Amino acid sequence: GRRRPAPPLPPPPRMAKGVMGVFVDDGRRKGLQSEGARATVEKALANGGVAPPRAASAAAVSNSKPKKSGWRKGTVIADPSTRGSSPKNTASEGEPPLTLSQMTFPPCPSSASPTITLLTHSTPQRLHLLPHLCDLYPHPITLIIHSEEEYSYAKPAQCGNLKVLYHVSEGPYPVNLLRNILIRSVETGYYLMIDVDFLPSSDLYERMEESLPEEGWATVVPAFETVGNGCEGAECEGRWKDVPRDMDDIRTRLGKDVRPFQAGNNVGGHSTTKSDRWVKREGGTEVIDCFESSRYEPYLLLPKCERYYDERFKGYGKNKISFIQTLRHSGVRFNVLSGAFLTHVEHGKSKDKRRWEDDERLHRDVDREYDAFMKEVYSKWGNKPVVKLCHLLR
Repeated sequence: GRRRPAPPLPPPPRMAKGVMGVFVDDGRRKGLQSEGARATVEKALANGGVAPPRAASAAAVSNSKPKKSGWRKGTVIADPSTRGSSPKNTASEGEPPLTLSQMTFPPCPSSASPTITLLTHSTPQRLHLLPHLCDLYPHPITLIIHSEEEYSYAKPAQCGNLKVLYHVSEGPYPVNLLRNILIRSVETGYYLMIDVDFLPSSDLYERMEESLPEEGWATVVPAFETVGNGCEGAECEGRWKDVPRDMDDIRTRLGKDVRPFQAGNNVGGHSTTKSDRWVKREGGTEVIDCFESSRYEPYLLLPKCERYYDERFKGYGKNKISFIQTLRHSGVRFNVLSGAFLTHVEHGKSKDKRRWEDDERLHRDVDREYDAFMKEVYSKWGNKPVVKLCHLLR
């Protein structure tokens, strides 16, 4: 009648020479500098990693009643429907975040695959747009869901192109860690990283496919928002119907009920895209000669490459700006896609957003972190970016 003791966990996967970490758990990998290292990660992803203790199958997990079944905090669990097995992970908790000083910047390998994976991240509370995203982007999509407890997402029928990862941890929303995990998971030649509250225009994929960035380049996808009075709770769920669908739509509505993203509260975030001029262009891409603001933080089409976000930045504040500065100072140049775009869909405020708005100390803490980050940037590359600030050229 006595219970048998649980079998010991198998050892973690062996890592190829040059690997300083392995993604499958919480993405704490520092480098992956060789082809062998990348192959190790791809194999780990394909196999799902190492089984967690007492992990329930995803099919047995309720969306509305999460259980504590032994998933480790800070782990990533692959969607079993895409891996053919129960959720799996490795256990490597307690490691420090990946920061700029630990990153290497090898040349981007050329890819024979022109396919573009759309990457996005969310909490369980923000998943209502996924069916519409799948409809508008019938190509590879990878979503990572961050929650404080075990969670399983029942994929809508139209989302057969969707792969789901889960990240379980407490504390502030680890946005840059989630983005890095997504980048590690990419199996195509290119990717577009967006936030889950954006929807693409109807022909975004085809336009991107015509303008794939070469090595050393990043392609900006223009971003817009509808002009509304805000919403909370269930009243937000129909707002996706308000977004412009194509270029004719946005040309008609820009300056009326549509404007560049964050034009009302963060002009520098997207002013360099010059949206008013952009809507009049036809075809091709336009090179960005200079940044109007060091706060520029566009959404980018990028080749799959070892370019990662600094994981010190969590929640709100400088998380994407820091990545753009990394690209800019490491020699990447930027151009703007024509004929397609993203649109932000109105939603209620998250607890992290409310905290960001109410806590001035949090702003000061992020500013100090960003100052330290920029010192590392200057130490690594000097202050001589290829793409300079426009006011320095006038």
